[in-house]
Amino acid sequence: MGRFKIKKADLFIDMTPMSDVMLLLLTFFLMAGTFTKPEPVQVQAPGSVSDIKIPSTDILTIYVSARNAENAAAPDIYITLDNGPIVSQLADKIKQLPLCNTIKKSTIDEFKESQSIKVTIGEMVADRGSQDDATTDSQFKQIIKQARNIYNDINKKAKENNPDATERNLRIAIKSDKGTPYSTIKLVMNSLQDIQENRYNLLTELKARPTE
Repeated sequence: MGRFKIKKADLFIDMTPMSDVMLLLLTFFLMAGTFTKPEPVQVQAPGSVSDIKIPSTDILTIYVSARNAENAAAPDIYITLDNGPIVSQLADKIKQLPLCNTIKKSTIDEFKESQSIKVTIGEMVADRGSQDDATTDSQFKQIIKQARNIYNDINKKAKENNPDATERNLRIAIKSDKGTPYSTIKLVMNSLQDIQENRYNLLTELKARPTE
C-alpha cells in the first residue's frame, strides 16, 4: 500500500515587530547616553584600593603626563572642564589673562570644542619667608582661578533670582601618570594651595584588595 506524503507548510516568522523594538532601544540609548570625550593625554594612573567615586558633572580635571616628549624634566599638563557652556565663557576669559597671551587663538578656539587645554605651570619659590613652598604665577593658576570665579558668579546670580537655589560646586581632580615625578605632583598641589584651592581629588585606578 502506497504512503501518502504530507506537505509541510512553510514556517514564516514576521520579524518586523522585533526590528521596531531594536530600533527604539537603539534610539533611546543614543538620546539618553553621554559620550565620553577622549583624554587629552595618555595617563596610566597609579593603583589604589579606594573606590570612592566623584560626581560626574562640574569636574575640572588636571592631567599630568609621565614625561614631555621634548623635555623629560617637564611633563605635559592639561586642564579639562566637562561643562560646555562654562568652557566657552572660560575660553573668552583666557584671552584676557596676562600670562595666557602666548596661547594661540586657534588653541583657545579648539578648547571650546575639546574642553581640554595644555598649560604651563610655574616653578617652586624657595626661601620666601614662611611660604617656602610657594610657586610663581602661571597660566595654570590664572585659568583655574577664572574657572572658580565663573562658578561663583553663576551661584551669585542664581541666589539673587532664587534664594533657595542649589549651588553648583566646581570640583577639582588630579589625574597623574604613575611615572610622573613627585616634584611635579608637589608643584601642582602647591600651586592649587597658593590660590586657596585646598580640596581636590586624586584619581587612581581601582585594584583588588589584598586577601587576608
